[in-house]
Amino acid sequence: MPKQTKSNKLPSNKNEFVLIYGIICLKTKKLLKVDLSEKEIWYEFSTSMYDESKYSVIKLQIKLQ
Repeated sequence: MPKQTKSNKLPSNKNEFVLIYGIICLKTKKLLKVDLSEKEIWYEFSTSMYDESKYSVIKLQIKLQ
């Protein structure tokens, strides 16, 4: 049975806003991981057992140019 692949493609039209999700270090304000899927980023956050007092999941809206 072939492996199911997920679609991780950004919209191709310019000047569009795209939602991405990430894991951020609250102390340094640096993004550690990003994904287009909120479900996937929460899965990563939960399974990697990030300390909730030091890391957080965020939603970012970016504009493609």
